[in-house]
Amino acid sequence: TFARREIEKKETNQGYPVREILIPRLKEALERYDTAEVCDIIVAIADSAATDKTIGMDLPIMQSVLPELEHRLDDLGETIPLVSHISIAWALARLGIYHEEYLDRLAKILHEKEHLRNDITPRYLVRLLWIYSKCDALEKIVEDVVPVLEGSVGYMGPAQFARLAQCSEQMAKVKDIIDVQSIVNRLGDRLCSELVVGIEDNVTNVSKMSTADACYILLGLIESGTIEKNVDRPEDADGNFAAWMRDGSRLGRLLAYVHKFQDEFEASEIQKIIKGFSFAFFSTMGKKNRSKKASKAGASAKPDLDVGQLADVLATSGEAVTSTGSSANVVDYGYDGARLN
Repeated sequence: TFARREIEKKETNQGYPVREILIPRLKEALERYDTAEVCDIIVAIADSAATDKTIGMDLPIMQSVLPELEHRLDDLGETIPLVSHISIAWALARLGIYHEEYLDRLAKILHEKEHLRNDITPRYLVRLLWIYSKCDALEKIVEDVVPVLEGSVGYMGPAQFARLAQCSEQMAKVKDIIDVQSIVNRLGDRLCSELVVGIEDNVTNVSKMSTADACYILLGLIESGTIEKNVDRPEDADGNFAAWMRDGSRLGRLLAYVHKFQDEFEASEIQKIIKGFSFAFFSTMGKKNRSKKASKAGASAKPDLDVGQLADVLATSGEAVTSTGSSANVVDYGYDGARLN
């Protein structure tokens, strides 16, 4: 922590000469740490960088920590559990570091130790797939994890769905081994149905899903391309949006939940939903048309779903909702990968 603060001060010419003083001291200290502690440092750096967007300040520290990890690669298989291996690879991938030797070592453990492979929880399984997808190295593990993945789908929740959906494009390259698109289709449909369990009678105001879960499901539907477009959304004579849940679509069930629990959403979640819908429904237009329509009519430009109307519905929760006039061009639609547990 002290090193990061001094690096930050150095940027404004107020700190100590970091590389000349602090980094050598850090290297000396690392020699006294055991392997598990070195691994914890790497994971902590990745968590911190993802949360406060300070990866630039962490790179000098990583230049000291990573060589120490490499020196201990031979010990890693014996001294730390499989989930810690996955956490280290996860941290390196989030920091944009492609460490092929470590990926090969982890893949070897998965291949040789079937009992460890079969005990991976859904959370760490989808994290593992995300790591190798991001590094374009799925072929290293896909044959070993396919049976585990197929047996874990029924236990996956919204966060795992969102993470798995983020891998779907890369996993299309290995569709001859596993059809992940079929998996995310089934999983997304099940989770959307679970969203509206308990509110179908329009009396009960309880759902087993939280508002954060709804945001994860939306992200998963967008990433996997399974969110419907050009669907009819029936309303009753009173404009009852709850009728959406009975139109059979995933989108309808998701919007029924959003309408029912609109007062429960935090401001940040509302922004995620609006940005997510903007990205999903505007991204099919040409760039020129999209910019033209967005500048002409803001959020009320006519995509398949009227995002402006959704904003009006959500704004009744009393939270301030910023204008989404320019959000049609937003590609980063507000979901922090670090929060997908």
